[in-house]
Amino acid sequence: MSTLEKIMIVGVPGVGKTTLAKILSTELDLPVFHVDDRFIITSGNYIPTEEMEEIALDLCAREKWIIDGTYRIVARSVINKADLVVLIDMGPIKNVKNIILRRAKSHFRSRNQNPEVKKKKIQLGLITRPLTITKHVLVNRKGCYEEWYEIINSCISPSKLVRITKVNKKAIKLVLESVVRKENLKKNEL
Repeated sequence: MSTLEKIMIVGVPGVGKTTLAKILSTELDLPVFHVDDRFIITSGNYIPTEEMEEIALDLCAREKWIIDGTYRIVARSVINKADLVVLIDMGPIKNVKNIILRRAKSHFRSRNQNPEVKKKKIQLGLITRPLTITKHVLVNRKGCYEEWYEIINSCISPSKLVRITKVNKKAIKLVLESVVRKENLKKNEL
């Protein structure tokens, strides 16, 4: 069992936060909380900022967790509660590719629809939604990462940060080694 029990994974949409969270959850036996599941209401709109902060603080008060994504708007309140922060800082081309592939997969998974409706929905959704998200990511990406680095630098010590550029076996190994290294440091402090 890991003694490092609070891990926050951050980055822009489509970098692999959920993928990494699932893998780390299995490896470290920690529960995962997906922020989007709690911050977005059914109409696709976000809940008010005050509620976001309350939910985020409630999640962080738990004994152990992996938080998949944290909105920058509430990050300052919760990021210092993590034992480890993983920032996924992926290149824009790979990032856009991931967004398009994720959208395509979600469309093809939809069930119980009339085949003609499904076909039109797939054609429109595969084009419009990824383009909207891609535009958002490309236009706002630099500012998002600048803000993340500013939040991280002002709220946590550098020893709590692991920065990766993609989610692959090598990156997962790096994160897991960081967990072990930080656990050993904690044991030596006791």
